[in-house]
Amino acid sequence: MTQIVGFAGKKQSGKNTACNYILALKLAELGVCKKSRLSSKGVVEVTDIFGETLDDKEWFEFSNENLNISKLFEDHLGNYIRIYGLADTLKDLCIDVLGLTYDQVYGTDKDKNSKTNIEWSSFDKSKKGYMTSREVLQYVGTDFFRKLDPNVWINSLLRKIKIDKPEVALICDVRFKNEIIELQKQGAYIVGLTRDPYSSGDEHPSEKEIEEGLSLCNSICDNAKVDVKLSIEMIHNTLSGLPNVIPKMEK
Repeated sequence: MTQIVGFAGKKQSGKNTACNYILALKLAELGVCKKSRLSSKGVVEVTDIFGETLDDKEWFEFSNENLNISKLFEDHLGNYIRIYGLADTLKDLCIDVLGLTYDQVYGTDKDKNSKTNIEWSSFDKSKKGYMTSREVLQYVGTDFFRKLDPNVWINSLLRKIKIDKPEVALICDVRFKNEIIELQKQGAYIVGLTRDPYSSGDEHPSEKEIEEGLSLCNSICDNAKVDVKLSIEMIHNTLSGLPNVIPKMEK
């Protein structure tokens, strides 16, 4: 049975970093690389892949955008661990149907805040100009699809996990109370993260509702005023008792 672990919190609260940390531990445990680590930017880095290095660098980024690494996931790692996003289906839809670029939906904050060719008037007549990619994702995902069915994205994700059947499924973007509840019905362990670098500046429901939703989480990591290293230590200790998630360290 798949052990599902979800991370809930606002944007930039450390959800992706937490998933990447667990992935880094798993890579070394499974013998994919000799050493793995989480960089200061929260990115997984490895010394090698099955003994082979890249670009003559001591450490290089373990990115799924690299075709060889992507194939490695499909052929080997996917049976053990996968990182999922509740917004993955939404992002792919916005690329295929609305013409957003890969970087605009999967890239950096700068990429996600770049303007699209979609005008605000398509959603809100009181606003003018063009929407950013982040705004398109918020409005299409929440103001349209979630109004049709509040569980639309969580049901899509659970179907994927049921098909893939990994030992560990990490979910990097839990934001709504119903998502927490539905995941917990499937035996998921949800960790709430309190960091809020934007100080609640985003009033969209996808950012506001999680303030109340954190109380539903199985545990809370209060990382609001700590650095990445201490935040990761807190998450490590919180999840150390779950089967197959945090590798046992040799004494």
